[in-house]
Amino acid sequence: MSLSFVATLSGAVIFCSFFVVLKYMWKSIWRSEAYAMIGYLVLYTILLTIVISLLSVIWTFMGLRNGNYKWQWRSWCVGASSGIYVTAFTIYYMVCHLSISYVADDFIYLLWTALFLVSYTLLAGGTSAFAATVFVDLIYNKDNQK
Repeated sequence: MSLSFVATLSGAVIFCSFFVVLKYMWKSIWRSEAYAMIGYLVLYTILLTIVISLLSVIWTFMGLRNGNYKWQWRSWCVGASSGIYVTAFTIYYMVCHLSISYVADDFIYLLWTALFLVSYTLLAGGTSAFAATVFVDLIYNKDNQK
């Protein structure tokens, strides 16, 4: 279970789980229909947090079970790896679905997208690392056992 395998598989699972919602959300933002996506965004954030946390706990458990006690960065990469897939989607969306005719518009799109992607990657990685930390604390903390 190399880090590249874990990150690739986890990122794909996270992205595939929410591709339709992400596509709708991205269309709503760039087609000036942002009012329609607020409810979906709240639900999407809650479900995304649950999926990232569960994947992080599963991979952390499997790593600890196999004797790999370097779980901290590995758990961060589980959540953050989905940012690669979202980046690929946003570039695909720009090329195939947006009819941008000026270089300045491309630059603005890429700038706002980069801001979103950095925030998303840090949030997903932080959520994953936090879930793994709580999990490891619960299974190894002697105060919780009676």
